[in-house]
Amino acid sequence: MRAIWVKNFLGTACIFLRQFNAKNALSFFVIGFLLSGCGGKSISLDEVSDSVNARSGYQLTEKTEPKTLKLPTGIDLAKGITEDDAIRLALWNNAVFQETLTDLGLANANLLRAEILPNPNLSLFFPLGPKQLEFTIRYPLESLWLRPQRIDIAELELERVTKNLVQNGLDVIRDVKLAFAELQLAQMRANIADQSADVLAQSAALADARYRAGEVSELDVATATNTALQAKLEASLLVYEITVTHESLRRLTGLAFSEVKFIQPDSYYPPVLSRTVAQLLEDALAGRPDLRAAEIAIEVAGENAGLAESEIYTLTGMFDSNSKGSENMFEVGPGAELPIPIFDRNQAGIARSKTQLQRAGHRYAALRDQIAMEVRQAFARYLQAKQSILAWRDEMKKPLERTVEQANKAYAAGETSMLPVLDATWNLFEAKRREAESIAALRRAVAELERSLGGRLDLILVQK
Repeated sequence: MRAIWVKNFLGTACIFLRQFNAKNALSFFVIGFLLSGCGGKSISLDEVSDSVNARSGYQLTEKTEPKTLKLPTGIDLAKGITEDDAIRLALWNNAVFQETLTDLGLANANLLRAEILPNPNLSLFFPLGPKQLEFTIRYPLESLWLRPQRIDIAELELERVTKNLVQNGLDVIRDVKLAFAELQLAQMRANIADQSADVLAQSAALADARYRAGEVSELDVATATNTALQAKLEASLLVYEITVTHESLRRLTGLAFSEVKFIQPDSYYPPVLSRTVAQLLEDALAGRPDLRAAEIAIEVAGENAGLAESEIYTLTGMFDSNSKGSENMFEVGPGAELPIPIFDRNQAGIARSKTQLQRAGHRYAALRDQIAMEVRQAFARYLQAKQSILAWRDEMKKPLERTVEQANKAYAAGETSMLPVLDATWNLFEAKRREAESIAALRRAVAELERSLGGRLDLILVQK
């Protein structure tokens, strides 16, 4: 029985080839070959890395094993990690960022899916009993003329994903810089608290010695001792802030299970801004990769709206063959299957695509507003932090140092009590804390400003 089926099937195929002449067959295969060769352009991680590098000066790398630590060239964990090292480590090992990078592979796979033509379907009915051998080949012909449009959509979506990945890389750089600013602030506050506790402890010891000599009252001793104890307690608690910020950096850089020391620079020199906030906003609108991604999302939504209307009509080409009787005669012929769009005209798909187009437009407008807010806020905080540093360093700290010196001289001469000395000393260290906070605020403002502009300030200013 199996031999008869095979014989009948081969006989039907021969009849089909005889009726479908060589010229038409050649044309069919040439068209199919050309259609299968018209594919989209994939995007590699190297291209994303080049875009991030052009904006920030840092490269990306592909991490194949999620649980392994990959070190960039020149980094030695035993020697400590600078801010520059931490950024490179984060771009290579941050688990959350590495997860987002897999979106590139998914988008490339979607492009490949759009390029591939669907397979024909073969329906085969076996000649059991009175039933004759019959088979039908069906092919969705609309896939041939809808394929270029689907490839265009997949390419746009791939570009959108790429732009968002570049923005994610800039976000990682910003996060590392913010964490370094917080770590520096915690370390400076702890150092200032230690110095304050030491000075106040010396003042308390001096007050106790003078009390035993009968030069000051018991109230002066109690005041000095309580102030010294308060400073010591504050210094001991600030150590935990260093640990907390240190752990944040370890997570960002992928060093959560590695012992490492983060090294702060001796001084911080912020870039000098020679552009107005309006010019910076113009730079941001022209350079932010996520804004470009939002523009592409509108294009994708528009293309999907057009595709939804094209999908109303579907056409299936068919070739049907069946055997007749015992003489091994076959009937073969082409056919078509076309749904009549009386009830379903893809109303739901068209309505959905139009809504997505509206959503993409609103999202783009919302992102523009957000960028304007981010640039203006970051610029204002940049100016505020610079002015604050000058105020506390030049206008407040120096006069307070002179006040402490004068208060100590007056106390030593017996002209005043311990209280003015403690107040002056406390105010001086408070000024130093404010200066440290202003430096951290400046570093945060620069990091946020760079992120809001879509790249490192010095690179952007050079390009302009």
